[in-house]
Amino acid sequence: MHVIAVELSIKPAKRDAYIKEVKRHAPMTRKDESGCLLFDVAVDQADPNAILLYEVYNSDEALELHRKSPSLKLYMEATGDMVEKRNPHFAVQRVVRQAKTTPPPTPRMPVLFITLKIDPARLPDYLRLIEQQLDDVMTQEEGCLHFEVSLDKSEPATVYLYEVWASEAAFTTHRGGPVQSRFFAASEGMVMDRRRRTAFKLL
Repeated sequence: MHVIAVELSIKPAKRDAYIKEVKRHAPMTRKDESGCLLFDVAVDQADPNAILLYEVYNSDEALELHRKSPSLKLYMEATGDMVEKRNPHFAVQRVVRQAKTTPPPTPRMPVLFITLKIDPARLPDYLRLIEQQLDDVMTQEEGCLHFEVSLDKSEPATVYLYEVWASEAAFTTHRGGPVQSRFFAASEGMVMDRRRRTAFKLL
């Protein structure tokens, strides 16, 4: 599975126009491209002009089809002068867990995108632990709608975590709960650098 995560900084004066266009593009991609398994749009909690796009495609062919799609061409043309900064990440999905049913986004549905630099010598151990973490979150806690792990295509020791929670209360409970505490204790010393973006799901 191919993952594209794009962190965008939108020009403030262009934000409304950008949101309108991405609200057209993301649903159309999901509708028209069967190989697009996920296309989420989230807005940073601290900066309304910071947007996260998170996309998953099920094959090389699906990704190539998307790159040639009329909708993407229109999106790129329409938003070219709206974006101040674009930070794309290209990865391969390692493991994913999701709830059986996913409600439509609410105005304050938390999204986390975490970039981790893992000690390369400890990467197999970290991946084993994070896969167990996903299972524990989905079976022992409530409110996690989607949780996946992917590895950067050019730097496999760079790991991306993407989480969607049903509510702020569910996420807060998770952060202070025993599952998270056990995981942090077990993975201590494996993470060399961590960067977290907290957002609210838009689409």
